[in-house]
Parts: sequence; C-alpha cells; structure tokens
Amino acid sequence: MARTLALIGMALIAPAISAGASEDADQPATHRVSRGPFRVVVSLPAVLESPEAREVSVRPDEWTSLVVREAVDHGVEVREGQVVLALETEEIDEAIRSAELDLELSRIEHEGAQRDLELLEKSSALDVDVAERAKRRADESLVRFIEINEPLSEKRARLSAENSKDYLAYQLEELEQLEKMYRADDLTEETEEIILRRQRDSVKRAKFALEESEIARDEMLQVGLQVRRESLENSVRRQSIALQKARETAERALATQRVTVEKKRLEHERNARKLERLRADRELLDVRAPIDGIVYHGRATRGKWTALATATEKLRRGSSVARGDIVMTVVPDVALRLRLDLPEAHVHHVRPGLEGSASPAAFPDAELPAAVESVSRVPVAPGIFDAVVELEGSEHLERLVAGMACTVELVPYSSGDALTVPNGAIHEESDVTVVWLQGRDGGAPVKRRVRTGKTDGTRTEILDGLEEGDEVLLEKPAS
Repeated sequence: MARTLALIGMALIAPAISAGASEDADQPATHRVSRGPFRVVVSLPAVLESPEAREVSVRPDEWTSLVVREAVDHGVEVREGQVVLALETEEIDEAIRSAELDLELSRIEHEGAQRDLELLEKSSALDVDVAERAKRRADESLVRFIEINEPLSEKRARLSAENSKDYLAYQLEELEQLEKMYRADDLTEETEEIILRRQRDSVKRAKFALEESEIARDEMLQVGLQVRRESLENSVRRQSIALQKARETAERALATQRVTVEKKRLEHERNARKLERLRADRELLDVRAPIDGIVYHGRATRGKWTALATATEKLRRGSSVARGDIVMTVVPDVALRLRLDLPEAHVHHVRPGLEGSASPAAFPDAELPAAVESVSRVPVAPGIFDAVVELEGSEHLERLVAGMACTVELVPYSSGDALTVPNGAIHEESDVTVVWLQGRDGGAPVKRRVRTGKTDGTRTEILDGLEEGDEVLLEKPAS
C-alpha cells in the first residue's frame, strides 16, 4: 500500500517512562503505572469522491458503429445537456434513409397482401359454390336416371324388341295370306310375283330388325344401363372429390394468404420499430452531460481513476467506442465524501457513526470533521473491506475535487482515565497475560496476572491486576 497502515497511540499526558528506574545500572528498567487520558487512533489513506457523480456511456439499441468525432477534454467544466461526446453520424443517416425505404416497401407489401386476401376470399367462395352446384347436378342426374331414365330405357328396349317381333309376325302373316291368295288363282302373274317378292323382303327385314332389336335390348339391359349408372355414379364421386378439393384448396389458400398478411404486418411493424430505434440512436450519438460538473475521462472504481490514460486514448478522433462502455464521468461541484480501503485487522475498530478527522494531501493543515457512513459486510479484495466516510466542510476548500488523496484519522476508543503500560511490559504465558513487578526493598521481581483492554500499538490499557503507582519491569526478568 502507498502508505503504511499503523495504529498511532496518543496519550494526552506524558507517561513517566523509567520514572521509577534505579540510578544503579544493575537495576532493570521500570515503569510507574499511572492513570490519564488514552485513545486509539486509526490512520488510513483515503480518496475523495462525489456520491452524485454520473457516469456517461453510449447505449444505442440498434446501432453499433460508434466512432468518435469529438470529445470534451478531461477536467473541463460542463453544463447539463451540453454535448460532451460527438460520434460520427454519416453511416447512421444512410441507415435511417434505407430503413425509411424498407418501411415504405413493407407497407405496400402488407397492403397488397391484405388486398390479395380479400380477393382470394371472394374467388375461393365462388370456386366452392361452382363445385357445390356441379355436385348437386351430378347427384340430381344420378337420382333422375335411377328413378326415371333407367326404368324408361329398360321399358323402351323391351318394347322395341316386342314391336320388332310383332312386326315380323305381321309381315309373315301377310306373306302367308298373299301366297294362299295367289295359289287359289292357279295363276302367277308378273305383278303377283313382284308383290310376293316384296313381301318376302319385308319379312326378311323384319327378321333382321327383330334380331337387331333383341340384341339392342339385351345390350341395353345387360350393359348399357349399368354403364350409364356407373358413369353417373362416378360423376357423383368425382364431383364430391372436386368439391372437397375446392373447399380444402380454398381453406389452404386462405390460411396461407392470412399467414402471409400477418407476416407482412409483422415485417412492417419490425421495420417501423427498427426505424424508430435508429432515429433514437441517432439522437444518442450526441452524448450530453447528465448534470453540471467536471468531466473525468473513464470511470472511477471506488473513487480511484485507475485507467485515465487509456480512457483518454479511446476518446481520440476516429477511435471506436464500445456500446455500453463508461467513456467518462461528470462529477458535480458539491460536498465530497471519502472512500478508503479498510484492512481486515481494523474492521473490529471501525463502525458506522465512528467520528474522526481528515486532512487533504493538498491542504495538510486542514482538518475536516469526518464520520464513518458505512463498512462493507464482505471483503472487496483479499484482506480489504470497503468503507465510506462522510466529510464536512470540503466545499469551503478551493480546488478540492474528486480523486484527490486524504488521510483519515478515526478514534475507535477513548478514555479519560485509563491505566496503561508500555506494550513491552506485557507478556503471554500459557494463555495467561502477565506483567512483572519490581520487588520490594530490592527483592526478586513478582509476576502478576492482568486483564488487558485496548492498545494503540505502543501502550495497552490495563483493566484489572494493577494499581496506580505500581512499578512494572519493561522487560521480562532473565530468571
């Protein structure tokens, strides 16, 4: 540590060290026990800090290219709202323009997708309606065939065959009558022969017509009607499938288009948010002082500016600043406090409310009233606790600023009537604390058990075992 930590004892009356020592060089050195004021003083180095200091950083949401254009110098006094760090804006201005175009394009696409959805809803409903009508017509055709056309066709086929059969019978009967009539005359004239030949041809054609009619009847009854029924049934099935497909296609197309509309909406909103963030980030690139005060480059860690040169280098023109980094701190010109490293050995001495004084290194003759505000419950470094000390009157000293060094003296213990002895007179034997008293009338030294209290590093308070006026040896007897 920069300065040695020590416990400095201050006795308000001068102890009579060696007051009772014998003038004989052979006699051991002694100390006459007496009462008087006694206090324990803890002297520690500290550093001034401002509890109202505000750290300055750049925290854009969207933009990451943070290049320094200009920064306020270390130690400059600024006012709240004043630009303390200006970053390059050319690239972000281009990004904002591009984001504006993206937003406009996404708006057009979203509105187009919404319009497409409206048209698709109408056309899909029409497609389903057409398919439903086709299905109804197919159903009606099948029902009409089964109930009307099929029986009628079957009846027509049978009746046609019967008519052909009757017609043949009529022709045969007429031929037979003609032959009988012409045989009775026993004459066969040329005209009669013609009539008979024609009648025989008619019979022949009637036979063929009957044969053809029967074949047509059988084909109609055995095949034609079945084929027609199957065709109509297949048409019904096809129209059912077509209707189902039309409905599913419409539903799928509508669902897809609705997802497209929602996606375009989200994209548009995302572009709007991006543009909003970029515009907000653009405002942040002119970093302004959060309060009135003095600019310190970098940040303080428990009151200490440990990387000032590095912080200043990062603020040079053209340097890049990391998002979220503390680039500087604005320290207000208000009452300061002290931050100190409290060694673990002194934790039992120092407690909140403990009073003392502080002397700034820049003003060594000044003694400012001080009082401990807080002590950390856990170490902040191996063997070191954090302590904050409130300071009064710092505002009255010119040029007293954060980061300056001080020496703090705290008085954890004070007594106006303490019985004390030099530390060298106290000895530990088998877990017992003892002192040696000068023997009476030149006799052998006498060991006495004592109970000790506080020590200032040089003297120790005796709570029990000694009385004022006792002569104690300053060194342990040889034997």
